[in-house]
Amino acid sequence: AECWFNGAITQQTARLRADTERAIRDAEAEAAEAGSLRPVDRMALANMYLVLDDILALGQSRGGEVRAARKRALRRAAAHAAAVSEALPQAPGGHRMLAVIRARLAELGDSLEMWKLAVSECKEAIRLDPGNSSLAEMLWTLTLRSGDWEEASRWEVVVTEVGQ
Repeated sequence: AECWFNGAITQQTARLRADTERAIRDAEAEAAEAGSLRPVDRMALANMYLVLDDILALGQSRGGEVRAARKRALRRAAAHAAAVSEALPQAPGGHRMLAVIRARLAELGDSLEMWKLAVSECKEAIRLDPGNSSLAEMLWTLTLRSGDWEEASRWEVVVTEVGQ
């Protein structure tokens, strides 16, 4: 918190971006040498791309280059998360990750269609892990952001009942 409030994080975004991009390149190069990516490798890369997106979003520059870089990072993350969902169809993790990524893309592009895709992925994750209260809370938030007030009201009830 102290770093954030004194501006240290936003002052370090250029270095953090370069370090994270280097780490991603190294991880992708190792994966290429191995010949294939396991689901755990893909989830790690998807998370690394989300870290890159966080760094880009925190940067002081809001220009078109940063916006394009965020979209590229999120699309790469989505490709890895989608591959995890395909490789492990009964695991909720890939779908949860896709919901997060698509919500970020929706916010970045102000896209109702992308919000709906985020909601759809979150619903699939919760179908696979129905007792996961954090997924229910995420779905509540996503339905609110997508403007589906009726669905959001239903998920509010679920979240409220779990909290009692």
